Amino acid sequence: MNKKIDVLFIHEGKSCEEGPERILLIPVGVFALAGLIKKAGYKTMIVHHAIEKHLNPGFDIFGFIAKNRVSVVALDLHWHQQITGVLALIKALRNRFPGIYIFFLFFTTTFFFPPTIPPPPPHPRR
Repeated sequence: MNKKIDVLFIHEGKSCEEGPERILLIPVGVFALAGLIKKAGYKTMIVHHAIEKHLNPGFDIFGFIAKNRVSVVALDLHWHQQITGVLALIKALRNRFPGIYIFFLFFTTTFFFPPTIPPPPPHPRR
């Protein structure tokens, strides 16, 4: 069985098929927040969906989520051009994984980090 990913950060930018103005840059706050959450004891990973699909056209984000038993998905939504793709992904995630937690990351997300993310409960195998 694969290792569990507690928090999966997904950058769902404007894809290559949607025109020449692609949003490929992941906001630096996503890396900072992922690092802070990892320091708190959670397993985290960041996936750039468009680049994964470009490098591996058969990449399936839903299969990846199921295989890694993801508990929480966090999607950055910093630019209006992302709205269509992010909302479509959320709708698909809700249909495939009704119990999964989904969060949006906005510009102020990292500012409020300390009071909003508690340390994880003790692991039963520790």
